[in-house]
Amino acid sequence: MKELKGIRYWVFIISLMLTTIIVMADLPVYVIVNNLYTDFVDQVGVVNFIISGTAFMVMISSLAAAPIMKAVGKKNTLVISGIVFLVCGVSCAFVNNAMLLAVLRGVCGFTMGCTNVAAVTIITDYYTDEIKRAKVIGIYNTCMPLIGSVLSATAGILAVKGWQNIFHIYWITLPMMILILLTVPKDVKEKESAEEKKEKAPMGLSFWYMIGNFFLLVLGVMMMQMFCSVYIAEHSLGDTAYTGLVSTVIGYGSVLANLLFGFIYAKLGRKLVPLSSILVILGGLLLIFFPGKIMVFVGYFIIRGGYGIAFSTAYVYTPTLCPARGVEMAIGIATAIYSLGSFLSTYAVTGIQSLFHIETFSGVIPIIVGMTAVLLVIELLLPKKFKKAANE
Repeated sequence: MKELKGIRYWVFIISLMLTTIIVMADLPVYVIVNNLYTDFVDQVGVVNFIISGTAFMVMISSLAAAPIMKAVGKKNTLVISGIVFLVCGVSCAFVNNAMLLAVLRGVCGFTMGCTNVAAVTIITDYYTDEIKRAKVIGIYNTCMPLIGSVLSATAGILAVKGWQNIFHIYWITLPMMILILLTVPKDVKEKESAEEKKEKAPMGLSFWYMIGNFFLLVLGVMMMQMFCSVYIAEHSLGDTAYTGLVSTVIGYGSVLANLLFGFIYAKLGRKLVPLSSILVILGGLLLIFFPGKIMVFVGYFIIRGGYGIAFSTAYVYTPTLCPARGVEMAIGIATAIYSLGSFLSTYAVTGIQSLFHIETFSGVIPIIVGMTAVLLVIELLLPKKFKKAANE
């Protein structure tokens, strides 16, 4: 990819960071969940898809992003996804039909996955040095919760005069698209021989081990995060206002981890994987043995820190575990796995409760901590050949 300098370089970086507006586009919708169930009381199944169906669509589009980028290019994938998202997202503000809202939200979900994979792939292409790439990926993942909190706060203000007004917040993607068009370099297509076109790019054991580890860690973290309000209620720690405060503060555990990620990665490299598991285990143990108004902040903050490290590591290290021609698909798989873990988290909790006859969510946490401990032991004992980069 063509090297950029001066002001164009910084605008290029800013435009890529702003693509997280689309990636985090679900957060404003969470503000109007109650309104949706109230207005469409007889269409609960459709409302469920309006709220969370985008996660399923992100999983699908993340896997489809690689062939799409090969067909139209990475920059064009960003531009097309942005345009489709803008049209469908803003159109929701003028729709009062649950089924049509679900369709528009589904399309938005598809563009969210494509945008995320394309943006991370462009960063990977531009920063061939692994340490520099780690710093930028860390900043990219830091922008997600920060921008998400701004979107949520703004949506709350817009919803005062009608819940449909929150969808006008998506007009903000218009200047983002203009910046991308002006600053992101065009793709440079490398010619492939007939043999290379026919040959598939095998990912190898190292890649699939990394993905499996990432999936189970994300699943465990999302199980604890999704049921944070349940944990607070079970221990009588506070009301909904307190729960909202906890949810806001603990998100900055991920922000802090991603902000420091480039520095930590330069020091530890691949050792970040066991560190993320250690943090999740530590946070879980605090929740198990020291439930309290202060410790819930500390425990969940540490858990989110472990999650932030795992997420950035997957984006930085995963592309090194596969051949160059498989990088787009590798990033797409990592994104899809994150979405799958988020989607399955609620089912996993209820499944564990049913299987082990556990009545409370607090009783599930030791199982999550135990699963994470197993991942840690495997990571520490597994031979290096299962964890080496493709070029080693």
